[in-house]
Amino acid sequence: MGFATCFEVDQDLIEQALTPARSLADPAPRDKIFALIERMARIARPRQGAARLLTVFARLAECGWLEGELEILLCDLGEATGIDLMLHDGLSFVRLHAPIRVGVPFNEFTTAYESNPLAVSPLEQAPADLDVLRLRATEATHSRGARNAAEFQIADAAPTTELVSKPTIKLRAVTIPREAYRDGQPPDAERTTSTDKARANADASEQPGKEPITIEMQAVRQKEARDEPPLASETPETKRVVDDIDQGWE
Repeated sequence: MGFATCFEVDQDLIEQALTPARSLADPAPRDKIFALIERMARIARPRQGAARLLTVFARLAECGWLEGELEILLCDLGEATGIDLMLHDGLSFVRLHAPIRVGVPFNEFTTAYESNPLAVSPLEQAPADLDVLRLRATEATHSRGARNAAEFQIADAAPTTELVSKPTIKLRAVTIPREAYRDGQPPDAERTTSTDKARANADASEQPGKEPITIEMQAVRQKEARDEPPLASETPETKRVVDDIDQGWE
């Protein structure tokens, strides 16, 4: 198994790994298929065909020497993916192989599976947590030939980032005349705070050769509407009383 990338793993290489031993010196198919999986996990790199591991697992699920149903757990480890190979014998689960770590993001496997679930039959997705892809062996509902035809269509699938251009609208700039502002000055021109002055001086200090900017501050005072009662001397009743007193003196 001298392949350098996962792209080189094809159907012939998988079948070669599952070929029965011809002599006592030949390794068993179990050892050869696990050696293939370990090799793929070791050389896997992002967007270089690591999703072909799913097709290897699908072929492994069809092996008659497995004493139970195969279940694959792929877990999100951040920049890598953890893989557990489990075997269900009807009563409990037994680990078929030591946990495998693949240096490929988890979403590369999920994207590949969602693009063509037929390629990993008889493995089907089972309920699991959001950061876990659980594939369980089930009875195949189609022929082996149909799966082989679609098998490696899943292999090269990988998440891609595309720039999407969206239409925008243009708004015409409107200039507000000075007459619309009180005292003929826009509010932003008058409401200069000490924070703005400090920020401007800090920027000037970072650039040698430039003097700090001095900003004249103007206070803006707004009139508040007050609902105050009129003075006693301004009411009509008070004015009438004062007039009567003045006429009496006269």
